[in-house]
Amino acid sequence: MPSNIGQETISRMEPALLENAPVAIADVVAELSAKAATLGSALHPQTASNLASLVRIMNTYYSNLIGHD
Repeated sequence: MPSNIGQETISRMEPALLENAPVAIADVVAELSAKAATLGSALHPQTASNLASLVRIMNTYYSNLIGHD
């Protein structure tokens, strides 16, 4: 077992980036981004605000679970 398992480092907090993403993945990411933008612009402002609040709470909950076994 590597000795650095469980150690906190800056790199563990940075997003994982694909330096040379396959074209298929890049295409899916572009399509998802476009559809998300379309959905976001179609939502009523109050619905968008409520959804953002729920996602923020959910992200906080799951972020707090990271590292807890």
